[in-house]
Amino acid sequence: THTAVEHKKLLLNFPQTQGLGYAWTSRAHVEIEDTSTVSEDSVVINSVLAGNVVVNSRTVVSHCHLNGHIIVGKDSILSSLNVETSKNKSKGIVFPDSMVIQGFNIHLNTLGMTRSMITVHGRHDDTQAPNWKTMSTFCNQPWLLMLNRTGIAKEELWSSDVDSNEQTIHTAKLFPFFHISENVGLKEVLWLMGATDDDEDKTILKRWRASWRVSLSDILSNVDVGAEFAWKRKLYFEVGELQLKRTLITQGHQGFCSLFNSASIEDYSNSVLQTLDKVASETSSPGIAARTLANIADVLGGMAGTKGGLRSGPAGNVAWRKAFSYLEAGNFPHGVVAMAKEREKWMGRPDLLIRAARHYEGAAQILIRQAVMTARKFFSTGEGTLPLMNKWVQADCPARIDISGGWSD
Repeated sequence: THTAVEHKKLLLNFPQTQGLGYAWTSRAHVEIEDTSTVSEDSVVINSVLAGNVVVNSRTVVSHCHLNGHIIVGKDSILSSLNVETSKNKSKGIVFPDSMVIQGFNIHLNTLGMTRSMITVHGRHDDTQAPNWKTMSTFCNQPWLLMLNRTGIAKEELWSSDVDSNEQTIHTAKLFPFFHISENVGLKEVLWLMGATDDDEDKTILKRWRASWRVSLSDILSNVDVGAEFAWKRKLYFEVGELQLKRTLITQGHQGFCSLFNSASIEDYSNSVLQTLDKVASETSSPGIAARTLANIADVLGGMAGTKGGLRSGPAGNVAWRKAFSYLEAGNFPHGVVAMAKEREKWMGRPDLLIRAARHYEGAAQILIRQAVMTARKFFSTGEGTLPLMNKWVQADCPARIDISGGWSD
């Protein structure tokens, strides 16, 4: 299709999944802060929305990291954007309705570098329609209106050797890629779509003219596919780590073994371990710290794969004794740091990883014991009056159910 309308329909209108073993969801692997709002009929995929982000009706956001005060208009498509702005509402960004805003990583051999850039066109634009046609538009407006508003000349978009039938959005040199002395990108794109105005000195227009500009055709011919996958992969694990941190801190009911296994395959385990170290060292709750250390054991076990032996086993190596002593004393920050430092010495082989995992499970049991002992504040002992002889006495107390061994109750 030459327009985004059909593509957007495929993303918004959920397929029939009954009996296929999976269910449709409009939120797939996302982290949305409480301060951000997303319309119920919009779709968000593999994205982080932080700050005061507002996503309006029937909009698709995929592989994006949006942070700050950002308003996304209705009926739009945002893909692969990394945008951060001030949380001050007066300095926020407003993307108009019915826009297709995409981020690309492109590699140009002439510069020997890969850079990210942003493109825009309207949801109703036909990217292959010649600009001379009456119904041809850019950002959902006739070309003439766009040229008059910005001050751009038609000759600046297409060279004289481009046939009039080839003068389309696809071939127009619209998007600034490089400027010799200034950063170009988002501000110029907002100006092109009409979301921001130029000043009296035509600063944006001058910067646009002085930039090396590329067309959609140029971009699609030079996409750095490796960088595109790397961005999506990085975002996937960033979302996973944020969900992991939130679940541990709020004591939510969610498991992360699939994330840990993926991290070991994609070489993101160290990043996940650092996130877990941070949670364990900053909490004052022995229960949260214990669960976090147990998760570190799961990560190490995932890194070992099917090698290294059984996870169950001794955790008494003297090298870990100092870290354990910190945990016994309730000094979580020092204990977690000491364990992480020792852990680095045990990362070289599957059997060492499994042994390190055993010590993290042992550390978790220390903290679970401390968490259980916090129940002491709910009871007290003292002198009382003995009941009469031959009189039955009934007492209630919590039951301890040992499900899988250790301190797992």
